[in-house]
Amino acid sequence: MDEKQATFDKAVDWVQEASQFMFTEKGFSKAAVAPDRVLLQLSLDIHWTQSDAGKWGWEFSENAAQKLLAMNETSLGARQLCQEISAWCLSERRALPEPLRVFSALFLSGQLKDPPAQRRKEHWLRNQFLIAITWRVAEIFNLELSSGDSTKSKFGACDAVAQGLAKNGYHVRDSAIRHLFHSNKEADVRLRDEAHYWIGQLKRIKAERPEIAATWREPPKPM
Repeated sequence: MDEKQATFDKAVDWVQEASQFMFTEKGFSKAAVAPDRVLLQLSLDIHWTQSDAGKWGWEFSENAAQKLLAMNETSLGARQLCQEISAWCLSERRALPEPLRVFSALFLSGQLKDPPAQRRKEHWLRNQFLIAITWRVAEIFNLELSSGDSTKSKFGACDAVAQGLAKNGYHVRDSAIRHLFHSNKEADVRLRDEAHYWIGQLKRIKAERPEIAATWREPPKPM
């Protein structure tokens, strides 16, 4: 086996491991998550952390809670986070920070408007993840982003991602992944911009909060 093939095979294995909790034979596991939720968690430094006793819980600041409260009638991701964090605090008998106490009172009394329906399709978050993981594969393993449709021997990052996901039972054509990088549609350009921000925040967290990054290999088990 030559060096190029060996590097490509390592990239495929890396994709399989990195995506095993996101993509399975049942599909993309985060389809019910609002597309803006991931960006909100990253930008507001909202994380799952594990206590010394092994229990999972939310880590967030009061400033983050205040911003979620301000956005919860306009952002589905903010509403989801307000509900889940508030429920966790109550179930763990933790004091609700003032913004979430206000949210809980307004929500339970029916005084909050529902956020508007998602304008983005459910596959927006899936595509964002595909772009992000493909960029990371190209960077980590020094692969070209794409080998092209006319190339018989495919050793590009898009090819590695497609094969890695297939190992988890999720099948997507490498040409479909390449399209996400070359489309000039406004929505696709915005998708790439958000994925680029996503990668930057993940790198920041990995450098500044290695204990948070260490949990990414295993899905949190709340409460």
